[in-house]
Amino acid sequence: MEKDDKKEQLKQTLDEAEWSWVKPHALRDSVIIVEASLSILDVAVAVAHNQVAQMKSWIDQGHVRKPTAAEISEWDLYPSQKFQSIIVQPFVLIQIPKVLH
Repeated sequence: MEKDDKKEQLKQTLDEAEWSWVKPHALRDSVIIVEASLSILDVAVAVAHNQVAQMKSWIDQGHVRKPTAAEISEWDLYPSQKFQSIIVQPFVLIQIPKVLH
């Protein structure tokens, strides 16, 4: 599938998700945080197309990462906290609202 086609397909699945829905995926270590400086759609396309070099670059720069135990504990206090989210099997990509930074 072409990148633009995949991006359009993923755009259709972009939605808000509450922490209470995301948490089970975090406990399975399948949540990826996309920092607000990046487009969650661009990261989703890179994951879907297995663009290892691009993902490594973002990870090395700290733009893409797994949630920390401290973040999970904090979000547990606010189960209705909302995140932008996209599912790219087997991962759930979330973007933290800028207000929380």
